[in-house]
Amino acid sequence: MVSSLQRDVLVKDDQVQQLKQEVNQLKSENKEKDLQLEALNSRCSVLKEELQKEEAQKEHWEAQEKELKLCKTQIHDMEKEMRKLREELKRSSTEQSLISKTLREKSKVEEKLQEDSRRKLLQLQEMGNREKLIKANLERAVGQLEIFRSQVIKATYGRAKLFQDKPVSDQQLIEKITKVTEDNINFQQKKWTLQKEPQLSSSKQEEVTENIKKLKTSLDSCQACMKMSCCSNDLKKEVDLLQHLQVSPPVSGLQKVALDILHLSLSWLEETEQLLHERHLHKDGDGDGMMMMIVRMVMMMVVRMMVMMIVMVMVIKINSSQETQQYLLQEKLRQHLAEKEKLTEERLQQEEKLKARVKRLMEEKSALEETISREKSRAKEALEEEQSKVQELENRLTRQKEISENSIAYEKHKAKEAIEKEKKKVQDLENRITKQKEITMEERMQLQQHTVRALQEEQESQKHGFEKQIMEYKEQIKQHSQTIVSLEERLQKVTEHHKKIEGEIATLKDNDPGELNEKQKVELERNVALVQQQSSELSVLKEKMAQMTSLVEKKDKELEVLKQALRASQEKHRLQLHKEKEQKPRNTTQMCDISVQIEPIHTDIFLSSQEQRAGAARSVKERARRPSPPALATITIQRTLAEASPRYQGHLAMGLQRVPQL
Repeated sequence: MVSSLQRDVLVKDDQVQQLKQEVNQLKSENKEKDLQLEALNSRCSVLKEELQKEEAQKEHWEAQEKELKLCKTQIHDMEKEMRKLREELKRSSTEQSLISKTLREKSKVEEKLQEDSRRKLLQLQEMGNREKLIKANLERAVGQLEIFRSQVIKATYGRAKLFQDKPVSDQQLIEKITKVTEDNINFQQKKWTLQKEPQLSSSKQEEVTENIKKLKTSLDSCQACMKMSCCSNDLKKEVDLLQHLQVSPPVSGLQKVALDILHLSLSWLEETEQLLHERHLHKDGDGDGMMMMIVRMVMMMVVRMMVMMIVMVMVIKINSSQETQQYLLQEKLRQHLAEKEKLTEERLQQEEKLKARVKRLMEEKSALEETISREKSRAKEALEEEQSKVQELENRLTRQKEISENSIAYEKHKAKEAIEKEKKKVQDLENRITKQKEITMEERMQLQQHTVRALQEEQESQKHGFEKQIMEYKEQIKQHSQTIVSLEERLQKVTEHHKKIEGEIATLKDNDPGELNEKQKVELERNVALVQQQSSELSVLKEKMAQMTSLVEKKDKELEVLKQALRASQEKHRLQLHKEKEQKPRNTTQMCDISVQIEPIHTDIFLSSQEQRAGAARSVKERARRPSPPALATITIQRTLAEASPRYQGHLAMGLQRVPQL
């Protein structure tokens, strides 16, 4: 029993260490997530700067487009192609920067995974050392049990007849054994409940992850629709699909926030489409391009806002779940420590009781041996006293005989007559002596018979007492044998459990040195999936980059050809002008016409700049009348803050400070 309790205590210590390791892993994951949030903030700031640059460039490009409308058709087409190529190059550069960042992050993740694998290998080595210690403890326990068994056999069979005092009753032993078994059953039930709770929490977490995956797929489809089609009808269909999606309560909050943002984006799309239709931009091809550019800009802003909000809410929920998990783990640790202390106290009490029982048995043995030795000494002393009495009587008789013989001889010498008288006296004396001898012998025999009977009675009483003690000791031996059999069965069970643990460890070593917890397995699978996705994205982006480079090379060649043609035409035009100047001096009006033909761009630039200023003033007035999309986004965020619980309002406020002001 003591060895089984020691094993249970060691198993619980291992579980406590595993829980501490899991808490440390959760803390490290929180730190990694904080670093990821900082990286996202830096990305948002970079994207904001790029958007500002793109807006400035777009304004410049619009001015250039208005100026180049008056130029020739070939130059106009070439400039459009150049703009498209520049946009694609900028996008490719941004994509390259993002890819480089993702590659750096992947390298960091790989380094972290390698560190985790090293840690897990060290943990496996520690587990092996612990197994060796457990084996040594098991061998020691087996030796102690064998020694205890031999001592019990010697105490029961070797010196059973010498005991006299009554030992502890069987009922007390049975009650103690039943108490120990009941405590063990209660402990196993508590252990089972503690093992069942993390299984339930893991099942809940799996349901939440499945719901998050569903919501992520629907949001990805919405995002693809925003990027590709940019049409309100398609976006309405995606929003309806997302609204009818069934999700558990923790993920339903994310669904509501995403739906609010998508409804806002729908309203913005519809308003932009109405405004563009009112401006009659759909009639011209350039108008379609402008409409698509504006819609894409709005949708990109909305998508980025939506992604930031979803990331913030996910981080908040992850933090809350981690806090609850830490609280539950701390409570479990406290309960586990309390139970461990109780078990140690009970074990110490049982050990003390067993020691006291052994001492009592030894004292009883010594007392019985002392009583038996005393009784033997008493019997020997009585026999010796009786023998001394017999010898004294014999000595007296011999002395009397000698006296009588001396008197007879003396009397013979005196007179022969007195001999006959003395003979008669001697005969009388001899008769008396014989009678006395017979009487003394009878008395001695009677005394001996009384003593023998008393000794026999005492021996019979002792036999009955010893037989009772022997029966009690036999019953105790049976109980001890039963306890030994139960201990052997428990040892077999423990050895089988130990073999199972060794098999599991071997399978874990064969499969993967890092597979120890289900959470770690899930995290590794996620990391592998992320690496695969990122590798696929890298391959796709590399293909796109190759296509873009080929297109850029083609366009560069076409531009060089067109530049050469322009140079040739300009040289021809200059030669013609030089010839005309040499032949005939023209009038001032003709010279003005020539200057207009040669340099029509300056006047066009002036007119286009005036038109641009007027259009900018009108757009400023319209924007002042109507709230901008970022303002609407801030209004919706403030509403969500007001509706949210006070626990999450602080986190959302911090997220709003981090979001770039678009």
